[in-house]
Amino acid sequence: RVVQMRRTIKLFLCFLLVAATLCGCSGRHTLSNLAVVEGMSIDRAANGVSVSVQTLNMTKSGNGSEALSGNITINTAESGTGISQALSKLSKDLSRNLFLGQNKITVFSSSVARHGVGDNMDYFVRSAASRPDVLLCVADGNAKALLQSKEDDALVPSANMVHLLQNGQDSGMGAVVSVNDALRRFASPTSDIYLPLLKRVGTHTAFVGLALFDGGKMTATANMTDTFGILLMNGKIKSGLLTLQNDKLGHIGVELVSCKVRTKSAIENGRSVFRVTVQAQLMLDEVQKGYISTIDNRSIAVIERLAEQKLVDLCTGAYACLQAAGCDGVQVGAQLAMSDPAGYAAVKADWNRAFSASVIQAVCHCRITKINDNSIRE
Repeated sequence: RVVQMRRTIKLFLCFLLVAATLCGCSGRHTLSNLAVVEGMSIDRAANGVSVSVQTLNMTKSGNGSEALSGNITINTAESGTGISQALSKLSKDLSRNLFLGQNKITVFSSSVARHGVGDNMDYFVRSAASRPDVLLCVADGNAKALLQSKEDDALVPSANMVHLLQNGQDSGMGAVVSVNDALRRFASPTSDIYLPLLKRVGTHTAFVGLALFDGGKMTATANMTDTFGILLMNGKIKSGLLTLQNDKLGHIGVELVSCKVRTKSAIENGRSVFRVTVQAQLMLDEVQKGYISTIDNRSIAVIERLAEQKLVDLCTGAYACLQAAGCDGVQVGAQLAMSDPAGYAAVKADWNRAFSASVIQAVCHCRITKINDNSIRE
């Protein structure tokens, strides 16, 4: 009996092991039955939203390098009362389960941005398929049309858009704002978001500035000059070219080698004061009259002062742009909450008015540490 019982137990355990193994495989999906999403766009529709997804085309013919040449994606659109319903319809249209784990970028149309992205952000908070590192941007017009850009026949066009924003941010020619960044600012009672603004130009997309938001609605756009200033005050600028002018030296080009930014907020005389201090190391790139006027230490000092004033003007101009849009895109309120809790509590209830009445004090210190071959130093 004991032997028979042992055999029964062993057979039962073997049965459980086989059952567990088979059940574990049943939930798996292979690439052949998944629609791998690389990019997504959101437009307004009569019944809610229209969602377009850019997915990898797994059926593209060819062998070896031939299969990896040209665009390997397809774009499909559906509408629904919300993003989740539209995605469900897309899954049925494609006859595949959508895999959003590879999604790199989500594009809002300018119409969606103006009417408010707050309702759409709820999807990014609650959906298990949403990833916090997906980049967000606004299309200057229709989002679906922007996502359909061929990006000069790139393999994955949406990946090119991501590279455009990532590679350009350090020099003020792009901006990187993830879902996590946006949600963090939405959670603040005073901070506002800005998103990169992209425009379709021929067969590729171009970065044309920032979309500025008051609460969850886009209220204005910042041009490239103000964009540089906003990114500078947020500590995002690491390099970039400044163009200066001097009667003796003519046009002067200096390049930012490194840039450190410190910001602080305080209540003074009943209003908020935003202080920004910039310390920059520069490389003298080009001097129009460098062969006529020798670049000596006095000239270097003049150029450094010109660069300091240029950076101050960029900061003050960008701050005025943010105030006009009602967009606290440099988190003046959040910094005030840390440095002066009592002062913050007094203005928090009507922060838009307090931010509109606030002032900026910008101080910049520049030092030329390098000179290239286009200019001559004595």
